[in-house]
Amino acid sequence: MELAQDEALAGRARIVAVAVKSGLAWSAWVEWPVVSSDRSAPRVSWDELVAMTPEVIRQALPMVAWDIGKLWALELPVRQVAVQELAWLFDLPLWQLNGVRFQVSPRRVRDDPAGFPDHLRRVMAADLGRPVHLVEHHGRLVVLDGFHRLLKAALEGRAEIGAMVLSQEDLESICQA
Repeated sequence: MELAQDEALAGRARIVAVAVKSGLAWSAWVEWPVVSSDRSAPRVSWDELVAMTPEVIRQALPMVAWDIGKLWALELPVRQVAVQELAWLFDLPLWQLNGVRFQVSPRRVRDDPAGFPDHLRRVMAADLGRPVHLVEHHGRLVVLDGFHRLLKAALEGRAEIGAMVLSQEDLESICQA
């Protein structure tokens, strides 16, 4: 049997399809198809995004425009951080629903997975081999990138998650000009 591997990005989730000579078959470890019934939120400018961001999020997270490519390019040590230390972030309405931003918190997905199948798919497809990115904000560690991975770690009952912790200088270095 001849195999060819094809990778596609669905949001930030890495999905791998295995093409078999007689057709296309999903490998056994890919559990979630990349199909969404949820509409994407419309694109907006940074200023518009900040203006529509709920106050609870503006207080909890650093409101700076940073570049995901620059973030992923940082070479920082990975350390283990207690999932429980970050669990307070699960109450933030971070995710969109039906094209409207800031409607769904990770806790709602955890508590009602059948009610949020698209978000659950992204959570379960998250790669826990990739560390989350954290930064200190108002005296607490917060997630810059990796909320789906963090929720997956919690759902799997993991006590810790691999994390790269950015300094304030690191954060400044990835900010968009």
